[in-house]
Amino acid sequence: MIFLTRVNGHDIAGAPVCLKGCITLKVLRRMKLTILLLTAFFLQVSAKGISQNVNLQVKDASLEQVFKLIERQTGYGFLYTAKTLQGSEKVNLSVKNTPLKQVLQQLLYSQGMTFSMPPGGKTIVVKKQGSIANRAPLPGAPATAVAPPVLQLVEIKGVVKSEDSGEPLVGATITVKGTKTATLTDAKGEFSINAGPGTALVITYVGYVDKEITVKRSDFYEIKLATSPTSVNETVVTGVYVRPKSNFTGASNSFSAEDIAKVSNSNILNALQSLDPSFQLMENLNLGSNPNVLPDVVLRSGNSLVDLGGSSTVPFDYANGANTPLFILDGFEVPLQRINDLDMNRIAKVDILKDAAATSIYGSRAANGVIVIETVRPKEGKLRFTYIGNISVEAPDLSSYNLLNAREKFDLENKMNAYSFYGWNFRDEQLGFFYNQRLAAIEKG
Repeated sequence: MIFLTRVNGHDIAGAPVCLKGCITLKVLRRMKLTILLLTAFFLQVSAKGISQNVNLQVKDASLEQVFKLIERQTGYGFLYTAKTLQGSEKVNLSVKNTPLKQVLQQLLYSQGMTFSMPPGGKTIVVKKQGSIANRAPLPGAPATAVAPPVLQLVEIKGVVKSEDSGEPLVGATITVKGTKTATLTDAKGEFSINAGPGTALVITYVGYVDKEITVKRSDFYEIKLATSPTSVNETVVTGVYVRPKSNFTGASNSFSAEDIAKVSNSNILNALQSLDPSFQLMENLNLGSNPNVLPDVVLRSGNSLVDLGGSSTVPFDYANGANTPLFILDGFEVPLQRINDLDMNRIAKVDILKDAAATSIYGSRAANGVIVIETVRPKEGKLRFTYIGNISVEAPDLSSYNLLNAREKFDLENKMNAYSFYGWNFRDEQLGFFYNQRLAAIEKG
């Protein structure tokens, strides 16, 4: 800053003259002094408010009741939400002539809460603390630096199996709950994942009930999943893998054992004919009802090509049934005779694959469609005994018929001359004998 004195158009140093745009030293000093006084005033007011003393004597009181007592003594209001006080414990507190700040720390710290007092106001804001490391220390306690806890990860290994059959489940998903860390089981059903002790693992697999386990240490876990009764019709079994119906783009139909039992209890082929219109058993008029002849099964219409390996030139004249679909029983290809003789009570599920999606798995053998059948797997270590008995009673409904009793029938026959014959004596004698014999039986009842 330059101070000049101007006399007769000349500048003389020594006189304090402020040029345009400058502030005099006196004004600057006054501004600094004013700011200093205001700061000291607000600090004094704030310190006075927070240093007010409180007298309390409560037992088994709620936080709301204690807040109201403090409001009456200090004039401060409390700002909080119902969720903040939810789950808070009863308060037992006895203080005498204690500063407000110390009382609030003692009151809220044990409840997992903290407080703040905005400057220039008479409001105390109460809220939940994020973690124990963020809590304010109790009055008089030495200030110590609390390092955030470090989660020690350990390698968790295990195997996932089916509870019914005990077979390993390939492709089951193991996820650390609450995170995006996940892995899949290998061809042996085994997995390996890093997680902390006490972490929950969620195991999921298509067609099975989800299971959650808590790992305590690095160990090998054997996990068994139970079959979901509601998801049988939500999956498609191709004989190679199990896929959700929503992810399977091919044309298919799935039937459970309950669905099959509703329509037939004698033969699986007859049951499928009733359940799926595309599954047809062609009638053979030449063989009739011969039980020793296998039926002609058609799933994807008939083959119009001529059998080049045979001597006949007539279409459909195949020796081995060219229209028969491919049958897969528990993952293995079986002939039609094996399916025709299969016990209905052993069937757990049947999947019918109809379109070209099946040929991508089985090749040209699936040109006529694929019937995939799964049987009920025996449980490990348990003896299974199955007995099925059927009792049927057949009786005609004669309630609408007006039937004759023995006497009425005899009278009707007599009126029709059933016991009279004219022409031969021995015939007339024979009829007379029958007449007398039946009449005597009627009289006896």
